[in-house]
Amino acid sequence: MQRDIGELWREYRGDPLRLDLLRQAEAEVVAAMATAGDAEPVAQLLRRLREGLVLGHLRGVQTRRVDSRLLALMVMTGQTTAEQALAHAAGGQGYHEVLVHVWRQLPPAALREALERLAWGQEIFLDHRELGPALRTAAGDEWQDQALAQARRAPEPARSQLLVELLPALTAARREEALAEVHAGLHELGGRLEQLRLLRGLLAACTTEERAALARRFAVPVGDGGLDLRAWVDADLERAFQAAEEAEGRDLEPLCVHLRVLGPDVTLADSRRWLALVRRGLVRAPRFLYFLSAGVPASLWPEAVEGMPPGQALQARIRLACNDPARDFTPLLAEYVAAGLGESGWSSLMELAHAAPEPGRSAAAGVVLATCEGHWLREYEARLLLPAADQAGRVAALLREEPFSDDPRGPGYAHGAFVDVLRAWARRLPESERQAVLVRGAVCLDALPPGTRARAAEALGQEPDEESRAMLAARGEASQQDADRLLYEAFELRDRDARWVALKSLSRQDDEKLRDLYRRVQGTEFALSEEILSFPVWALDRELWSERIQAEELRNGQVPGELLLHYAKVLDEPERSVVVDRGLDAIEMAHPPLPLETLSGHAGVLEPGQVRRVVAWVLRQDDPHEERLELVSELAGRLLELGHCGEAVAMIRGIHDGEAGARELGRMAGLSARRGESAIGPVDTALTSDRHRLLYVQAFARELGGSEVIVRPDVAGELLARVSMLGDEDSRAAALAAVIGSLPAGASLTPWTAAIHRGTRGATRRRLLLVLFESADLEGPLAVARVREVAADLLAEPSPPAEDLEAACLASRCLPAEERVPLWTRWLGRSLDESRDVLPSLKGRLGAVFLDTLQQLGGEPALVQACDVLADVAATLA
Repeated sequence: MQRDIGELWREYRGDPLRLDLLRQAEAEVVAAMATAGDAEPVAQLLRRLREGLVLGHLRGVQTRRVDSRLLALMVMTGQTTAEQALAHAAGGQGYHEVLVHVWRQLPPAALREALERLAWGQEIFLDHRELGPALRTAAGDEWQDQALAQARRAPEPARSQLLVELLPALTAARREEALAEVHAGLHELGGRLEQLRLLRGLLAACTTEERAALARRFAVPVGDGGLDLRAWVDADLERAFQAAEEAEGRDLEPLCVHLRVLGPDVTLADSRRWLALVRRGLVRAPRFLYFLSAGVPASLWPEAVEGMPPGQALQARIRLACNDPARDFTPLLAEYVAAGLGESGWSSLMELAHAAPEPGRSAAAGVVLATCEGHWLREYEARLLLPAADQAGRVAALLREEPFSDDPRGPGYAHGAFVDVLRAWARRLPESERQAVLVRGAVCLDALPPGTRARAAEALGQEPDEESRAMLAARGEASQQDADRLLYEAFELRDRDARWVALKSLSRQDDEKLRDLYRRVQGTEFALSEEILSFPVWALDRELWSERIQAEELRNGQVPGELLLHYAKVLDEPERSVVVDRGLDAIEMAHPPLPLETLSGHAGVLEPGQVRRVVAWVLRQDDPHEERLELVSELAGRLLELGHCGEAVAMIRGIHDGEAGARELGRMAGLSARRGESAIGPVDTALTSDRHRLLYVQAFARELGGSEVIVRPDVAGELLARVSMLGDEDSRAAALAAVIGSLPAGASLTPWTAAIHRGTRGATRRRLLLVLFESADLEGPLAVARVREVAADLLAEPSPPAEDLEAACLASRCLPAEERVPLWTRWLGRSLDESRDVLPSLKGRLGAVFLDTLQQLGGEPALVQACDVLADVAATLA
């Protein structure tokens, strides 16, 4: 019995695990295609368009999987079973995460099957804390060998950690085997701090006799309370503290991990020392707040937040609460809500929620949930920590609105490419028809979430509905509040380097905005001593440069050479040349010699004599040959700009005559051609092999990409001459591809078609001609003849690539409309065979040629019908 496609789609939208519904819908479309008769050209193209849009979308959605966290929520709320969730996720990237959340709901046989299916060796972030208990539960009496085999598939250190988790379930020889493997794994970990996590877990899983033997083997001292792990790592921990202190606390992550593992064994002296490092880091960046979540006991919390601004102190207290999540932190959550910290505190609250018992867990997750509207992944994470009651309705809504974690997120066709294509096609219509089409398109947006709906409606030129406007306004206000808060936090930083790193990020490299921020803060309580020394060099204007130079001289007694070269870029002659000489003097006198990158990017301020001076300095250095070539190439380009062509080429030849030299000679040729010069001098002696000639042509063409210069007779002649020298077809094809891909729009077909026919054959020739047709001028009988040849070749082939057919459809713009129809129908059909979505391809030039074809065949009514097909498919698959 036939079913309506829209009905099947709507049923799938309510239960996106039912991929069988999509397969049934696909079968219905295919069956209808088989019974469709021949039609006149416009109806045939529109039918093919509809089939391509519907089938392409149905097949594309079948390859996608519901987000793993949403699957876990479905299991939690009873909307699917753990077995069904895992079956849906099988083979996808989210299988591991789904299993971590749902394994407790699986019967033993299903759990064992799921664990066998897991790609243990390929999981980068294998969660041994959840999968270890899962393996232990699955092992029982009769599955111990299989459980051991699964653990052994995991990479270290997860492998040893899984074996430790398995120990309580293992008996006799298997337990001794696993213990021996874990002992070996411990030795491979190196230092005691690295061994600590695994050793602590192993000690907890051992019997009294095993624990004593383990302590003797690893020389763990015994104190009044038993084994003293703190004393065992004392020397290693001291070295770790010293390393962090010598680095001024710039990288605290390794030490933080060790303190977390030590847990209750951290001493008060350790904590004070750790707190000093974290406080030092907070001067540089707010991210150091994260490190307060370990190693700081409650007795030090007042000291930890002393002197902090209120907003930072509140975030710090949330992080500190992670050290003791069993405490009542309800007042702290109330403060967070009242302060309106929003997104900035989510990660702290979620860490606290994961660590806390109830009711603290639900309270912290609930605060995040109340402030994360529109942030789907954060919402999933928070909901997984909340009781299942009363969540079923929201989970069902999420399944309709945002079931996938990748883009485009929603499953419907009523946004994204649909909006772009409909808007572009509607522009071809008279005003009266255009507005009617756009209104019909806007109706398709009703099923979208408010925020997405508003953006899509605005893109179609329609007014968003009241709900969407309110949501956008709220998001805009929240975004501005976040921006203001981040700016304030940046000015709270008392380390000038860290402050301007943060401000560069916030200003998105906007020079004028950065200068305004700098001037606004000077003379206020936020101003820092010598702050100009950390201001981005590339954003300095003449006034700020004077301040920077003065500050450098006061602080260091001189100005670094590289800084003077930057300064020279804002100066005019003759002042610039004097400053450049001062900069080069400083660079030449530096000891030890400065790295080559010191001079990179400064060639544009050098005069010929200064270029030669820099090259001489470069050649005296011991840097790798390739690095020296890179800088010399930049300098040679400057000589070329200044008219010293022969000297520039000789400079390249003098330092490298291999592949890198061939590439640089090609680049030089391109630069020279841009300057209007016909050649860069003799290069034949440098291009001694096909490989060198190919690299030369590719670099030459790349330098001129899209420029009219490449079609100048002397330049085209040089390139084609080099191509003709290549001895094998593959090299000729690669060189021609580089040249043809660099041609400007509207280039003449000759002499390029002749070169393609001389140098290539078969599918390679056809592909190069199609690339040429994409940008070339296709006016005139020669163009029509060439396009017809390629089209006939493609249509005669049983299964031509859809990519080639698409390029041929674009090239068919020079053919009469009736001749284009077979190409378009074949492209739409082959796209389905290759499971390619045709809608994105119809956004640009290809869509314009398609509409031209329809208009020439059926006039404006055909254009309206094409827009109606788009809107109808979007409404059906919304």
